[in-house]
Amino acid sequence: MLPGLPGRIKAYLSAGHFVDTPEGGTAFALPDPGLLARALPLQGELEAALEAAAGVPVPVRLVVEQDLPRPAGAAPDQDAAFYDLDELEDAGAGVVSPEQRLREAFPGAEEVTP
Repeated sequence: MLPGLPGRIKAYLSAGHFVDTPEGGTAFALPDPGLLARALPLQGELEAALEAAAGVPVPVRLVVEQDLPRPAGAAPDQDAAFYDLDELEDAGAGVVSPEQRLREAFPGAEEVTP
């Protein structure tokens, strides 16, 4: 990412990356629609920073990663359908309270109540 970008733009765009699209041009993929919605108002500032760095206008299309078409031969997503759910084991009991977490973090410590 460009070092000269303002922090608010970096915050939204640090999770994304430039991608190839069938339409061509420059596209920047973000991981979810919420981040895209927050980044869209900053698109002009991103394009201005890219133009300043490249010396030519660089129009950018902001997109959501999951909405992009998968390239031919790409590996399938590793979602629940990819795993045999019968082979999974149940996780142990979770931590139920902040006090329990502290006791586990500091074995042998005593709880003092006022």
